[in-house]
Amino acid sequence: MSTFDLEGYLSRQREWSKKTFGDGKRTEPICRHIEKEVNEIRAYPEDIMEWVDVIILALDGAWRAGYPPDVIGAALVVKQRINMERKWPDPKPDDPSEHDRSAPAVTGEYIDREPACNISGTCVAPKGAGGLTNCIYCGKELHRRNDGLYYTWDADMKAIQRPQAQEG
Repeated sequence: MSTFDLEGYLSRQREWSKKTFGDGKRTEPICRHIEKEVNEIRAYPEDIMEWVDVIILALDGAWRAGYPPDVIGAALVVKQRINMERKWPDPKPDDPSEHDRSAPAVTGEYIDREPACNISGTCVAPKGAGGLTNCIYCGKELHRRNDGLYYTWDADMKAIQRPQAQEG
């Protein structure tokens, strides 16, 4: 069995999609199309092609939101890790399975939206890290002062202060 090349697939899909549907975000049309496909899944739940239609549309939305293939692939891995570390209740046959929102999502400390992680969206410092550390996802250098504020450097090498990290 050969290995699937997600980045190659996404690059080919992106070129075809741009040529066929044009450039731009197209968020609302993609969301409406996903809603139609979900109804088709309900009608034909064993049809793999209906499930794949939703996957293709979601990936199309991700690149149109500005994410390159390598970041989309990395985000899939990160999100899988996050989901695997979450607490989940016992599933009920006809109810969606939602994670326990009172439990921490990952073993780390979330930093407010800045500095932005190019993989997970929010940089996460290892739990209990002090001083100089790195985001557990993207590796971005993070600095923590004694008062608990995180900061990183902007393009002009000026410190950018961040609010106290939330425990993750």
